[in-house]
Parts: sequence; C-alpha cells; structure tokens
Amino acid sequence: MVYDYGNNAIKDVNVIVDDKNMGKTDVYGRFIMQLDKDEESHVIRIQKEGYESVSVTEEMENQKVFYFKIGDSLYYAELAEKYYDQKEYEKAENAINIALSITERKDYLFLKKVITEGKR
Repeated sequence: MVYDYGNNAIKDVNVIVDDKNMGKTDVYGRFIMQLDKDEESHVIRIQKEGYESVSVTEEMENQKVFYFKIGDSLYYAELAEKYYDQKEYEKAENAINIALSITERKDYLFLKKVITEGKR
C-alpha cells in the first residue's frame, strides 16, 4: 500500500523487487504480488516520477502487507517553508534539499537561497 503524507492513495507507483519491475499500484495504492516463499531478504523499491523513492530490505512472508508513505516535491517544499517560519533552518534546509532532489524548480532554488540567508 502506498500513500502520501496526507494519507491519500498513490496510483501508478512502480514496485520493484530485487531490481525487477513487478508492476504498478492501482487507484487505491495497492499492489498484490505472489513470490515463492523463502527465507531470503528481498529489496523492495517503490518509485514514481515527482515523488521520493523508498527502498526497504525485508523477508517475504505469505500475505504480508507493506505500507509506504512517500512525499512529492511540493510536500517537502511546503515543509521547508514551515520550518523556515519556525526558524528551524537546518530542518528547512534538509526539506528543501529533498524537494530539489525530486524536482529541480526555480522557486525551490530561490527558497533554498532564502533559507541559507536565514541561517546567517
């Protein structure tokens, strides 16, 4: 199950297991797959354009449900603004850097400069 930080389901998220694309989430953020039961750990990565990518290493079990929360660049830019207003400049800088790693936009670059100046 894949959700954003507002608890909204995210559709069309790529689900990748051990570097093999297994498919995409549905409109409810769900993806169902069957793997041979084994005791090995697998790397599960989820990714979608405009969102952060997340990877975990887990053992697969029958009917195991994974929940992922991911943010888009706007979420992190707004979080950076919130931290900046609270004068939490390190947190603001971290949030805007995540936003920029997802999508490089001129307004995000400007906000980064404002945050950097605020730290001084």
